[in-house]
Amino acid sequence: LVSHDKMVAAVLDLCAGRRDVNILDVGAGTGVLGKRLHAEGFTNLDAMEPSHEMLKAAEKTGVFKKYINDFITEEPNPEIENDTYDVLLLCGVCGPGAVPV
Repeated sequence: LVSHDKMVAAVLDLCAGRRDVNILDVGAGTGVLGKRLHAEGFTNLDAMEPSHEMLKAAEKTGVFKKYINDFITEEPNPEIENDTYDVLLLCGVCGPGAVPV
């Protein structure tokens, strides 16, 4: 969970005390990062995850407002309006077979 620790610290630093920012957790998996951010007071969290099973696990955390079962691509997602999010997070999702880099 070292990468989660670093990500939470970076978000806390970036948001400078604000907890009302809108955050999209891309590749949310089972919701570990979302739970950590929620524990820090962030409540405007949405999850994007291509695996239906993983997204179901993320739903069980109860910390996300919206659950998007999709990949992130170059094409706009019809479920997401422009300028919806202040912060996009990708934690542990880049690599072979994951989000293309």
